[in-house]
Amino acid sequence: MSNIGKPERETQKRVVALFRDELGYKYLGDWSDRHTNSNIEENLLGEYHNLQQSPAAEPGDHLGERPGEYRVEDDPILKLAERIDETVRRTSPDGWRGVRTRELIIKGELSKILRDDDQVERIFLIVKAQWEY
Repeated sequence: MSNIGKPERETQKRVVALFRDELGYKYLGDWSDRHTNSNIEENLLGEYHNLQQSPAAEPGDHLGERPGEYRVEDDPILKLAERIDETVRRTSPDGWRGVRTRELIIKGELSKILRDDDQVERIFLIVKAQWEY
């Protein structure tokens, strides 16, 4: 018998034990060889998340959306968020966190978009907490 995959299987067992014993989740068993095995068991999602299947959904759809269809047309808040994200990514200098002059560059660019100092400070705190910037 091959040892390939044994370390991963042991890790999976520890994760299952953590969720079952420490976090109180119900273990449904090893479904790796089950004919209808899926990464997402939609019929079980509602039990834990109170989600309902969209009436427009077809079998295989996830909550009525096809992969990649996560767009909301003409949503001004989404457009503003995308504009802020693009601006921060484009203008943030390397090593800007904790360096006041570099932080002011980002705040200045946010001010051009938001035109409200209170909003700039509020959004800047959110930006600063996001490590991808």
